[in-house]
Order: sequence, then C-alpha cells, then structure tokens
Amino acid sequence: MTTKPQRYKGRRARTHRRRTPPGTPPGTLIVDPEAPHPVIRVLAYGPEEYTERAVEDPQRVRDFLNTRPVTWVDVEGLGDAKTISTLGEIFGLHRLALEDVINVHQRPKIEQYGDHHFIVARMVKLGEKLETEQLSLFLGQHFVLTFEEGYPGACLDPVRDRIRKGQGRIRQAQPDYLAYALLDAVIDSYFPILEEYGERLETLEDEIITQPHPDTIARIHEIKRDMLTLRRVIWPQREALNALLRNDIPASPPRPGSTCGIAMITPFSSSTWSRPIASWAPT
Repeated sequence: MTTKPQRYKGRRARTHRRRTPPGTPPGTLIVDPEAPHPVIRVLAYGPEEYTERAVEDPQRVRDFLNTRPVTWVDVEGLGDAKTISTLGEIFGLHRLALEDVINVHQRPKIEQYGDHHFIVARMVKLGEKLETEQLSLFLGQHFVLTFEEGYPGACLDPVRDRIRKGQGRIRQAQPDYLAYALLDAVIDSYFPILEEYGERLETLEDEIITQPHPDTIARIHEIKRDMLTLRRVIWPQREALNALLRNDIPASPPRPGSTCGIAMITPFSSSTWSRPIASWAPT
C-alpha cells in the first residue's frame, strides 16, 4: 500500500515565484516552506513482473536500481531539499537541473546533461480555478525519475495502472517509452480542459443573446485570463517538443544492448504531440 502525499488545502491560485534570492550561487536548493514533504514511490518492472513500493528514506531507492529493466522513481512534493539532493546524488544529476526542479516557474524545455536528459512539462488542473503544476522528468539509460509538486489531480495515474496491469507494450519497453507515456498523459489531460472552456464560451454566447447578465463581462475576462494561462503552458511546450521532433536534442549514447535514448522517443512522439500543436496555434 502506498502513502498518499500531503496536499495543499484551501489555497488561492498559485503564482510562480523564484525562491532563490539574487546573488545566490548557482545550484543552491531553497525549497518553498509551504511545499508538501516528498513522498517517494518506486515502480521497478519488466515484461514478467513488477515491484511497487513507497519509501521514506531516499537511500532505499538504490535497492531497486537494476533489479528490473526499468525503474521509475516518482517524487510527489518538493518540501525537503535534503531528499531532492540525495536523489540527485544517487542518479548523478546536475545541481542546476535540481535547482530547476525546485523553482517551479520553469518553462517547458528539454536539456541534455551527460548521459541523461532533463524534461520540464506542465500539468493542468481545472477546479474552482485553473492551476498548473510543473512536472520535472529525468530520463536515463535505466531509469525515469519524476518530480511533481504534490497537488491533487495529477494525470499520471493511468500510466501507473498500465504498468500494474501489464497493458499495452509499456512493460516490454525501455525507459524511453515510459517517458513518452508520461508526456503523452500530460498532453492528453489538456483536451478535456479545452473542451470545457469551449462549452463555457458557448453558454456565455447564448446568455449574451438571450439573457444578458451584469456579471457576463467579468466571466468573459476570467475565461480570457485562463485561456492566456493555457497558451503560456502549451506554446512553450510545443516549441520544446518540436525541437525533439526535429532531432535538435542530441541523443545520449545507449548502454550496450539497449535502445534507450531520447532519439528513440521520436517515433512515438511525432503523432502524439502533433495533436496539441495543430489544435493550439497562436492568433
């Protein structure tokens, strides 16, 4: 049984602010004091079996590495710099990348650090307010490491279910396919939200024609602000993923006998990521 992370409760709409004061040495990890404490879940799997555990001590992650063809370590909550730093040491991550993990105002991007890649995407949740959450993903030759802010409504659960049930090709594939599946889940989560806003706009249009109300203008402005937020999320992600499709991101050398590498995502991603690119063009 896995432990559920603590969540932010009763909060107002979040704004992304830098936690690192000007003049701080690069790579300094300063966490948000309001961020949830990290909860670490490990999924190590192969074609025949999988192991899933929640671990409290990040050093225990070492016990799962190389026990299966793929190890996915998911961290929900960014409230402890020591945990994040320890995981960085275990996986050999660059301090600048870890700093970007904690500073959750990052634009979507894909960067190479030695033998692994660092990918930033943004998840979107629509409740009372439209909110976004940063997903930081590290793809290595035998692992995928993800960091989530720890807010409710994460869209990665369907990927976990596919691994548990052995659905599709995910258990037969390498870590590159897992990275693809996670990014695909993020992008798929945009479409219900875009459809919801389309329905809200149609309702407003009908109200304006048949029964105008004094708060209609305020509701129009609220939807406009939310759509601008969506654009700021989707458009940079489009550019980052297009760079991957153009092979502007160099492929890391795979280990002997492995096909894992950022270039191996491209055959899967070209059809998946063309959908939001086509449906969300600037005007």
